[in-house]
Amino acid sequence: MPLNTWQMQEQLHDAAMANTNIAVQVSRLPQAPMIQSQAILAMIQAMRDEFRSRDHNMLARFSNGRVALPQTPLRVLHDLRTNQPIANFPANLAEIQAENRRISFRELLEALGTISPPNAQWSIEEARQDFRVAIGCLPI
Repeated sequence: MPLNTWQMQEQLHDAAMANTNIAVQVSRLPQAPMIQSQAILAMIQAMRDEFRSRDHNMLARFSNGRVALPQTPLRVLHDLRTNQPIANFPANLAEIQAENRRISFRELLEALGTISPPNAQWSIEEARQDFRVAIGCLPI
């Protein structure tokens, strides 16, 4: 179900608070050897990237929740692992409906951090519906 404005604001606030908490915790760390410091900074950057992806995706889902016509463009979500637009993201609802390969939906859902069932337990129609919901669109 698409997020309403209040839910979206609450999630953005939670993400901002988590980001602030990270900075506070890091400032309390004792001086660590250089290699540990670099590892910590890399982990912090990865967490910030994930927060940015999640923020972007929340807004994209909100936007996609308003899409009703098959040719209306969808807002592309970001891969949580890279904070980059998801490759081969469908341009509109018509492309989602035309896709007939579960592997495509599985790859798209994995980029969003979602685990999909094994192929034997997941019909193409279920894959389509799971993907629509994951990007903020209403199931059909």
